[in-house]
Amino acid sequence: MRFEHEQRGSVGCFGSKHVQRIDVLRALAILMVICFHALEAMTGKGSLPWTGDFRSYDAAPDSAFLSFYIFTFGWLGVVLFFVISGFCIHLSFLKWEQKAPAKKGLQEFIRQFYFRRFWRIYPVYLLALAFFTCLRVTNLWTWKGIKMVALHAALLHNFNPGHFFAINAAFWSIAVEWQLYLVYPLVILCRRYAGATSTFIGLGVFALLYRTYAPIITASENWQFALSQMPFSYWPQWLIGGWIAERWVARRAPIPNLRIWIYLAIIAFVVTDQYRPASRFSVDTAMVLFALIIEAFLRDPRPLTRFEKLLIPVGLSSYSIYLFHGLMYEMFSWMHEHIYRTRPYLDLSVTLTGIFLIILLPCWLSYRFLELGSVRIGNLLWDRITIRGPDETGTFAPVSGAEARAAEQAL
Repeated sequence: MRFEHEQRGSVGCFGSKHVQRIDVLRALAILMVICFHALEAMTGKGSLPWTGDFRSYDAAPDSAFLSFYIFTFGWLGVVLFFVISGFCIHLSFLKWEQKAPAKKGLQEFIRQFYFRRFWRIYPVYLLALAFFTCLRVTNLWTWKGIKMVALHAALLHNFNPGHFFAINAAFWSIAVEWQLYLVYPLVILCRRYAGATSTFIGLGVFALLYRTYAPIITASENWQFALSQMPFSYWPQWLIGGWIAERWVARRAPIPNLRIWIYLAIIAFVVTDQYRPASRFSVDTAMVLFALIIEAFLRDPRPLTRFEKLLIPVGLSSYSIYLFHGLMYEMFSWMHEHIYRTRPYLDLSVTLTGIFLIILLPCWLSYRFLELGSVRIGNLLWDRITIRGPDETGTFAPVSGAEARAAEQAL
C-alpha cells in the first residue's frame, strides 16, 4: 500500500482540470512573491511608510516605485500559499476518510501523513539549505554558524529573530509550513469529536486570540517573537483553506453572490493595507479574499485560457522556484547596479522577465527529478517499512505520471 491511496483520492475529487487550477493559483502566488522581492531589491523598499494613519506616497523613492506599486502587494503570495496548503492537506484527509474505516483511516492517515510530507518537502529543502550555506555563510565553522545551520536544518530558525531571514529569506515559511503539519492532527481530532463547523470556528477564534495575546504575556522581546511565530499564529490561513476543502468535498452549493463578496473583500483589504489603525487585519482580509477566489476559480466551468495553461509549469515548479529564487535577486541587483540603473522601468519589466525565464528551466528540472524523485524514494521506503511485499510481478511498482502529479496537490 502506497501514498497514492490518498493522492488518488485528491485527483478523483477534482479531475485533472482542477489539479491544473491549483497549479495556476500556485503560479500566481510565486509570481507575486518574485515581483515583491524584485521591487524591494531595486528600490530598497517593499512598502511605503506611514504618515499618521495613512501611507505616505511622497516617501516613494522614485516614480518607478509608484508605477509598479502593485508589486508591493506581492507579500500576499505567501498568504495564498498557506491557504492553498490548508486546502490541499485537508482535502487529502477528507478523501482518505471517505475510503477508509473511521478508526483505521485516522491512524493510517496520521502515520502516512508525516512520512509523506517529509519526503515531499525536506530533501529538496535540505539541498537548497546546503547550497545557500556554501554560497552565503562565511562563518560556517564557528559556533554561531553551526548553530544557525542546525536551526535551519531542524526547521526551527523562524523562532529566532536573528536567524529568521538568515541564509535564505524564503526559508522561514518552510519552517512554518512544517510546524503547521505538526499541529494538523489537532484539527482532525477536534473535527472528529466536535464536527467540522465547530472545529473551524473554534480553532479559528483560538488562533486569532492567540496571535493577539500570546506575545504580550512576557516582557522578553525574544520570547515575544518566538511566541508570535508559533504555528497557531498562522492557523487562520490554513483553516480557511481547510474550510473550502470541506465545502468542496461535501458538494455544497456555491456561496451566494460570490462575486460581490470578492469585491467587498478586495475593498476590505485595501482599507486595512492603507489605513494604519486597521492594518493589523490586513492578513485576515487577504486570506478571506483568497479563500473566496479559490472557491470561485475551482467552480468555474469554463476551460482554462491559454495564459492560464502557460502558468501550469510555473505552478508545478513553484516549490523549487521558491527555494532558489533568491539567486534571481543577486542577478537582478547586479544588472540593476551595472546596466539599468537609470532605466528602472526596463529593469522591472524586461530584465525581471528574462531572469525569471532563465531560472525557470533549472527549477522545472528540480521539480521533475529532485522533487518527484524524492516522492518515489519515499514510496519505496514506505513499501519496505510497512512490510508490504512486491506486486505480482515481483517488483515494486513505479509511481505513475498521474500519481506523481497528484503528489503536487498537497504542497
